[in-house]
Amino acid sequence: MELLKAASQALQRHAANVALYIGGNVSLSMAYIAVQVFLTQQNPDFDTAPTTAERLIDVIALLVATVGWALLQSVVFSRIGRELDRPLWKVADDREAIRRFFPLWFEFNLVLNTLMWLGRTIATYESIKDAAALPLLFSLGALVVLVPFGASIMFHGRFSWNTLGESLAPLGRRLPQLAIVFALTAFQVVIMLFLDRQLPETFDGEFVQTVIYKVAIISALSWLDCMVFTATWLVCKDDRDSPDEFDLDF
Repeated sequence: MELLKAASQALQRHAANVALYIGGNVSLSMAYIAVQVFLTQQNPDFDTAPTTAERLIDVIALLVATVGWALLQSVVFSRIGRELDRPLWKVADDREAIRRFFPLWFEFNLVLNTLMWLGRTIATYESIKDAAALPLLFSLGALVVLVPFGASIMFHGRFSWNTLGESLAPLGRRLPQLAIVFALTAFQVVIMLFLDRQLPETFDGEFVQTVIYKVAIISALSWLDCMVFTATWLVCKDDRDSPDEFDLDF
């Protein structure tokens, strides 16, 4: 719990960046949800497969949202990381952050979102809908590790599939300290699954209440993303500064 306390205290000094991340994530998520609602209203009969045009709109919306999320994570997380590890971690500005880390977050998010999209798409075909569980299960696993893995790679300073093992090595060395972080990301997944069943999927009926619910949940999950990133960054920093010690001392 000391790790989460330290991460929370650090985030208090980055309220503007956290607010930017929450606002950006809410905007992107609500825009994507609006597209999904539109497609659902165009084809309310779940026994009928979506048309090619509807599939195309879905894919384009997914790619646009993925680009937006990658830009947001590259910029905001770089700003937080730079201040947490000043002057050792050097990323001059937002432009350099995007150049160095946009591929990381775009590829990670693309894998995650593609798995979710495959699950939804397969579920629309009656003959194979049971197979939708497999990509959805993999997507849940990806959600648990996405931000911690991304934070560790960013701390390493560059993204390359060839050096992925080296970038993630601090997570393996400090796994006991990171247990609380992965527990937190697993908790995020549980919240998402629970609310996915509880909240309405459309904006019909009580429109304002539905929007407020969704915005509140997305905001809370976005804040937890920042907590997970910061906590992972602190662990990586401790791993570098005291490689022979395994007790975090904040």
